[in-house]
Order: sequence, then C-alpha cells, then structure tokens
Amino acid sequence: MTIRLGGMASSLETESIIQTLLDDRSAPINTLKNKISEDEEIYASWTQIDTEMSVLSSNSQLLTNYTTWAQMVMASSDEEVVSGSVTGTSLAGRKFLVNVSTLAEEHQYHSYAQDATNTELGLEGEFTVNGQTIAVATTDTLQSIMSKINSASAAMDGVGVNAGIIGTSLVLRSNATGTANAMTIADTTGTVLATLGLTDPDNETAAKDLSATVNNVPVTSATNTGIKDIISGVTLNFNATGTATFSVEHDTDNIKSLLNDFIASYNEIMAYLEDQSKVTVSSASDTVSDVGTLQGDSLVNKIQTKSRLLLSSITTNPNLMDQDFNSLYKIGIWFEDEDNEISITDEDALDDALTNNFEEVMNLFRSYGTDGNGVGVFRQFSDYMDQLTDPATGSITVKINSLTTRISDNELQKAKLQSQLADYEVDLWQHFAEMESSVSAINSASSYVFNSLGISNDDN
Repeated sequence: MTIRLGGMASSLETESIIQTLLDDRSAPINTLKNKISEDEEIYASWTQIDTEMSVLSSNSQLLTNYTTWAQMVMASSDEEVVSGSVTGTSLAGRKFLVNVSTLAEEHQYHSYAQDATNTELGLEGEFTVNGQTIAVATTDTLQSIMSKINSASAAMDGVGVNAGIIGTSLVLRSNATGTANAMTIADTTGTVLATLGLTDPDNETAAKDLSATVNNVPVTSATNTGIKDIISGVTLNFNATGTATFSVEHDTDNIKSLLNDFIASYNEIMAYLEDQSKVTVSSASDTVSDVGTLQGDSLVNKIQTKSRLLLSSITTNPNLMDQDFNSLYKIGIWFEDEDNEISITDEDALDDALTNNFEEVMNLFRSYGTDGNGVGVFRQFSDYMDQLTDPATGSITVKINSLTTRISDNELQKAKLQSQLADYEVDLWQHFAEMESSVSAINSASSYVFNSLGISNDDN
C-alpha cells in the first residue's frame, strides 16, 4: 500500500508536484490514445466501405452471370386463358398459338335435395366409394354420411374423394381432375346411394380431360396447371377456354432490376467515399471547418477513379464488340454531370437495346474477350471488386488488417506505458514520504537542541 504524505513537515505542495511530474510522463500515453482513436475511426470507415463494396461486388457479379442472361419468361396475350413459366434457355423468340376447347374437370355426384342436413334419414345399408365401404345406419344424417366418406378418403383407391354439402344436397367430388381420376360408387347392400339420387345420371358431372391445341397440335392432359410435358422447358397453366398466344422472351425485366440494384449500391458507396474524403471550407471565414476521416487516403482516390474509368470504358476493337454497343453510354447508362454517380439516363434506349439487340448488350456487360481477361464492362468491374474485397489479398482487406494490427500494437504500448506510469507514481510518493520523514526527524532534533539551550524556535 502506497503511503501518501503531504508536505506536513516540508511545507511542500507534494501532490501538485507529483501530478506535474506525472503529467509530463503522460504525454506519450496521450499521444498513443489519440492515435488509437484516429485509427479506430479510420477502421470504422473502412469496415463500412468493405461491407458496401461486398454488396456492390455481388451486384456486379449478377450482371455477368450466365444464368441472369439465360433466364426466360413467358409473355401471354391473355393470361386468363394461358399463363406459365420458362426454365429452358433454347426457346428465345419462339411464339405459340393456343386454343383451349375444354378444361379438365373433376368427376362429381350430387344427391337429391333433402329436408335438412342434420335430420336422420332412416336409411340402412353399405356402399363403396373408390373401393372403400361406407356403412350407413338409420340414424345417419347427410352430415354424418359426409363425415364417414371424408374419413375413408385417404384409404381409397386413386386420388380420394371430397364430400361436402351444398344447400341440402350431398356432393361427392374427386380430389383431382381428369377422366383417369373418375370416381366409382355403388350400393352393395341396401339402396342408400340410389335413394339419395347419387346414382341418378342426371346428378352426375362427368370427369373431363383438358383438350387444347398448341400451334395446331392437339394436346390433352388430366390437369389444367403445372403441365411440363407439352413444350420442353415450359410449364403451362390453362385457365379458361378460348384462344391466346404466348412467346418465350429473355427476362429483360430481371436484368433491369439487377442493373438498378447495382446502380443504387454503386452510388451509395461512391457518395460515402466522397463524404469520407471531402474537405469542407467555411464560407463565412474561408477556413477549413471539417475534414473527412479518409481525406488524402490514396486508396479512396484510386477506387473512385478506377470505378468510373471502368464503367465509362469503350471497347474500340470491332472483333471484340459491336461498335454500336461498345459502351454503357450508347444504351442509355451514364454519369450525372461531374458527379461520380451513375444512372439510367435514357430508359427508352436501354429497353430498345435489350429488346432488339440482346446479344450485343449481353456482350457489352459480360464478354470474356478472346484472352479470357474480360472486356465486358461489368466483367472488368467485377474483377476489380475482387481485387478490393478478396478476403486474403484484397486491397481493402489488407488496409483493414493493417489498421487492426496497428491499433492492437498501440493498445499494448499504451498499456505498458500506463503500467510504468503507475510504478513511477508509487516511487514518487515513496520518495516524498521518505523526505517528509527525514525533514520531520530533523525538525524534532533541532527542537530538542534549542530547548536544551533554552532557545525557542520562535526566536530563530
């Protein structure tokens, strides 16, 4: 335990003296604290940049992926007649004429109308539905017979049956459309079905298969939707009878959506870099009022310059790219004034290029070129993003790792100096305590001598 004695004997302002000495020794620690604080702020900025660059990198990669450009959509002239989706990639530009004459329907029986649905029918006997026997007692009602049929449905042959009540009639309906899924019902003992009218031909709605033509080729199906075996790579849904056309087209809406995602993420990171590197001058005093955390950082400047250079690049070799589509500018994508932000400046031009010159636009975006190094705008940009964000060798990764190491080293040095300062303070208090003890002893001895000589200390 450190003994802290003030200047009781020496009349010195011990604590003030020691604090002055400690303050002098604290200067290197304060310098380290400031460096750590500055580096932590820089680290936070680069971490934010790394996060946003990772998003930008992903968005640029999507614009170079084969899947993005191979994706197709089905465009129907009347989706109330026919709709669907496309998984194949070889049908671009194909058109089809569809005529739906009959939709697939479920097989259905309904009973005669009864007095009530919860009144005992007084019928007794057994009947089968798709191979399952249903036993009926005189106390059964329409509702209880419905419940018995539904309980047996899972064990029935085929797709099963759904029983329900409409008004005061019992309705049996196959769980799937098509003639292959027609129901079989029959009285086995008694006449329950016949009495209820379920075997009356007038009370039966026959199962039907889909009947249609596609480009004048007859097609049939037990179902109306999710049909994959008519056109390879196309899933068709027939929704109503009638005539319609559909075509298989490149999914340009998805490409534009991904492009807008890229533009949004690009502009966001460029605005952040601008904010972090700017110098604000006060208009009132003509002096610097604020300096961005990364002002003067060469990597920030390089990212800004290189990014714009890549997105504004022009491929002049006609062997590599159609010269009418050799830059983003020619399809309506460019920079706004002198800002580093990019936008779709001419949406009509972009739509026209995607519709009528799809291959040329795809080449502009993602071409590898002849040497595999990439000449497509987003191919080059994506490669540059990899150089920045690679988890091992990326420039931003190296920057962050360097800052982390520097902060850690300075924290260790600060802790070492603080420990030395604490030891130094203990030594100072010890020395002053010893001095106070010595002065006190001298004072006591001099008082004794003066008293022995009959001399008062006050006289001296």
